Amino acid sequence: MIAPRPARRRPAPWWLLPLAAMPLAWVLDFYLFVLRARLALGHWPRPMQPDPASLGFHWHQTTVWTGLLSALSAMAFATVFFIILPNLPRFRYPWGALVVFVLGSAGCAIVLLVDPGSFWSWYLD
Repeated sequence: MIAPRPARRRPAPWWLLPLAAMPLAWVLDFYLFVLRARLALGHWPRPMQPDPASLGFHWHQTTVWTGLLSALSAMAFATVFFIILPNLPRFRYPWGALVVFVLGSAGCAIVLLVDPGSFWSWYLD
């Protein structure tokens, strides 16, 4: 007698995890820039002391800006996909990607709105 085939699990959309991880990647990139400035200066940067552009980390400063723009647009697209995805029977709902997305979005909101350590104010001056 042939055993019945187990039901195939629906795949989770693999392309949603990199999109959902963009905000978290930006938060990590920003704080790596702050840490790099700390190591170069010998003290934590403060607003107006020194100008981030004068540190000589031009490539890293550019990645922070472009990463912010990418993270904000990825947040918009991922929000739309997380809303639409339950209506698509082809895919399993990606709970892991949702957790990464919520953590990264909360991190972006905290950095941009609360600004712990005044590092965002320092970066913008």
